[in-house]
Amino acid sequence: MPRPRQPLLKAIISGAAAADPARYRDRANFKLPPVGPAPAWLDSGQREAWDLFIRELPWLSSADRAILEVAARLRARLIYEPNPPVQVLNLLRQCLGQLCASPADRNRIAPPAEPVDDSEQHFRA
Repeated sequence: MPRPRQPLLKAIISGAAAADPARYRDRANFKLPPVGPAPAWLDSGQREAWDLFIRELPWLSSADRAILEVAARLRARLIYEPNPPVQVLNLLRQCLGQLCASPADRNRIAPPAEPVDDSEQHFRA
């Protein structure tokens, strides 16, 4: 079975699109709406966890809402339950991997560097 295709945005961020532009030439780059507010059915602790994820993971979009809801429920349980079962911790770890929030995923998908403004060196007298 072949590997699944890498999304265009991920290829741009990771540098794969710059390394092989012909491979990504015909792919559409569409912008998804932001995640938005937490669903009404989450309780207050779960909404706090949702907001934490939104602040910590700015790359999330509306397509991530379902997995983010699961992660927010698990994180709230981790915060408010003194000794959660190991299964809860493992499922939260899996959710973090799906949201590109684990250290391994962050190393593979780094946000683009801020452009360096070197205009001052060109205009010095």
